[in-house]
Amino acid sequence: MKQCLLATLLLLGFVCEARPVHRPFRHIPRKIELIRAPSWKQITAGGVALGTVVGAYKVADGVQDGLQEAAEKRPEQFISLLSGLTLPFRFTLWCICLAGLVWTARKFYEKYNTRNRKGETKR
Repeated sequence: MKQCLLATLLLLGFVCEARPVHRPFRHIPRKIELIRAPSWKQITAGGVALGTVVGAYKVADGVQDGLQEAAEKRPEQFISLLSGLTLPFRFTLWCICLAGLVWTARKFYEKYNTRNRKGETKR
């Protein structure tokens, strides 16, 4: 599966750069003919994106192998290892929940605040 994904990404990168030797299709619309060749910046950005995907894939393989080894050889440490890996996701989830609660509390406060409403005098 991993090799298939990598081969597909590489193939798509090469296909995007391919140009036909002659123009066999004469019914190509004018707008497509006006497309310019990609610049070196676009090619570099594509290479960086492909390198990022491949690098993340390799790192994920290493993490997966490490987790499998820890689960098989040291099951008591596996839980602590897993909780350390999920810490950033849990932190993000708690921050989102806290922001949602603050937003909801602010809306309730604005709706039900009895001080300084329009039409009421200050006491």
